Amino acid sequence: MRTVARVSYQNSGWFSKLFIDYTQRATALQPYFLHFPDAAGYRDALNNTTSLPNDTNILPTVIRAQYAAAGIHPPQQLLDSLSEPETLTVCTGHQLVIAGSPVYFIYKIASTIALAKKLSADMNRTVVPVFWMATEDHDVDEIRQVHVFGKSFATATTFSGAVGRMKTDEIQDLISALAALWPEGEVATAIQEIYRLGRTMSAATRDFVHRCVGEEIVVLDPDDTQLKRQFISVMQDDLFSGTAFRLVNETNAALEQLGYNIQVKPRPINVFYLSDAARVRIEREGDRWFTVDQSKVWNSQELLDELNAHPENFSPNVVLRPLYQQRILRNIAYIGGPGELAYWLQYRSVFAHYGIYFPVLHPRWFAARIDDAMLQKMSRMELKPEQFFGSIDELVKEYVAKHSTVELSTAEEAATLNTLYNDLKLRAKQVDATLEKTVEAELAKTLAGLQQLEGKMMRAAKQRSDADLQQLRKIADKLMPGGTPQDRVESVLNWKQPFVLAKQLPEAIDPLDFSIHIWTD
Repeated sequence: MRTVARVSYQNSGWFSKLFIDYTQRATALQPYFLHFPDAAGYRDALNNTTSLPNDTNILPTVIRAQYAAAGIHPPQQLLDSLSEPETLTVCTGHQLVIAGSPVYFIYKIASTIALAKKLSADMNRTVVPVFWMATEDHDVDEIRQVHVFGKSFATATTFSGAVGRMKTDEIQDLISALAALWPEGEVATAIQEIYRLGRTMSAATRDFVHRCVGEEIVVLDPDDTQLKRQFISVMQDDLFSGTAFRLVNETNAALEQLGYNIQVKPRPINVFYLSDAARVRIEREGDRWFTVDQSKVWNSQELLDELNAHPENFSPNVVLRPLYQQRILRNIAYIGGPGELAYWLQYRSVFAHYGIYFPVLHPRWFAARIDDAMLQKMSRMELKPEQFFGSIDELVKEYVAKHSTVELSTAEEAATLNTLYNDLKLRAKQVDATLEKTVEAELAKTLAGLQQLEGKMMRAAKQRSDADLQQLRKIADKLMPGGTPQDRVESVLNWKQPFVLAKQLPEAIDPLDFSIHIWTD
């Protein structure tokens, strides 16, 4: 695989102002992060790791048990390293998806492996990559649909609980449809094995990641009693004091004052109640706490008793989850997309309050894949991949104008008319001052007619170039399906050899190259 073009974040049209400003190290955002994701920033971060977790026994023990329960051989060397007190981690996380769709699911994992290897070499210290499965997320819509070969395949499941606990039995309609795309061969067999009946989605996702990148990353399911026990104090404070609600709202107000859109708005309580059937918000009225469906009601002592006896019944939301990650991982960096890094920037004061290490916020790898046939079409049309990251209507207009045998632009004529009418306006004004407005009105009418003529010539030229323009728009739709970045739509299953290419991907990534990569296999 090779990169054939790069597009800067600023010129892509993909990202928010907040994300762009962060990657540009905007002065206004300095209070909201500690260390920038470059070589100097990582050196500073390494010298500031005293608040990282000290326990090195629970995490590898839990992870080994999770791999064993899924029937998958664990990444033994990485897990052994996690038992060493000097080992650091870098982490990415994502909601569970089916078969690597959308493909940035795999890009995030590959980015994390690449960064861990680079930091290990640069720091002369073991850095283990970790993939945090958001198994407690209850947004089942994330796993309802897979986009492969230009078609969308959806499941009819009505499951509504934590997706990691969902059985793969719920999605067999979708798995059968995917497997049917390949009459035989490795991909169809793998999909059927990974999502076989009786598995949880947590186990199936662990298996899928393992087949994509082997033992290059540690896969962690945070839905675990021993891990949650380490986070009881923060969840208790949130349930009783609402600290995160107050601090994040203060930060949100400051960011909005700077002109940024806010990614996440905190709740007075940022903890859900979790069961096999549902993940339900907890609310409070005085000395009474209750789930919004009224299935659970506690007084203060009852709530404390259950939290301490069964922390696995409580689940942090998007505000507290980053703190949970950093409480149990020796994490020097978090790798995420623009939305994720935006909300992490909202949380620095909360981390400071709890004395939890705030990691380097590192952009994931952004990319779009094209094949050789598309490259050949671009070459024949004298187009470059980076030209498709802008207004396609403008690109069409430029292409038509460039390849027309007649000059289509009327800009030169408009300039001449402006000169003529300005001279005429001066002469008319000398005769009668009221004629100035008349001349201006005539100019506007003439320029409008000229613009209409240009539009008619452009439409006629487009019709003559119709075949080429159809190809241009097909290429544009491949890179930006429906106007959405390709890596947010297509599945890794679109690749000719998905499991082979996924293993090669980390070696092709320079984790400190912050641009969008157009690549081909």
